[in-house]
Amino acid sequence: MEASGTVADLHEHGLLRDTTTFVHANGISDEELRMLADADASLSISPDVELKVGFGSPVTGRALAAGLCPTLSIDDVPSVGGDMFSTMRTAFAVQRGLDGGLHTDDLTVFPVTDPVGTIVSGDHPGLVDTVLVVGRVVKRDGVLLGVDLPALRTRRTITLLEQQMSIWGRRWRSARPNRKLRGMPASRRSGP
Repeated sequence: MEASGTVADLHEHGLLRDTTTFVHANGISDEELRMLADADASLSISPDVELKVGFGSPVTGRALAAGLCPTLSIDDVPSVGGDMFSTMRTAFAVQRGLDGGLHTDDLTVFPVTDPVGTIVSGDHPGLVDTVLVVGRVVKRDGVLLGVDLPALRTRRTITLLEQQMSIWGRRWRSARPNRKLRGMPASRRSGP
């Protein structure tokens, strides 16, 4: 069966490149995934968002089978949070479900047979020791570097208080009687 779709069209016109990243590729065929792999293109999977908005099951296993090494993305922090461990757990759990669940010969959450699965299943961002961003260390020994957390917390608290005061101020102003109506006879305040 011949593949058809966006990836196949790009392939046909010689436009697939190693500099191209496809995101939310849930609807593409296995043949198109192989086309991406052959072109050294990359694929990013956002399992939490893809499941939440109904794009279908993430293509993690199919992408790996096609020869791709997909990356994981959060995509929409307000919608699903900014925790990559949660994103990894979603991808892990969905793929295990698609593969038929846990097999007794593959205890993916037991450190002896799969330490990566154990980390994905049980860890959280607070346990991350070191983080590099574009080669620059931004977290070392579990401590953020170059960030004044007390000042940041103070700024955030002030911002939240200002937002709350603004909301309550608008509510108070809208609940106050209109000053122009105070001197009017009651018969005229209600309008026509």
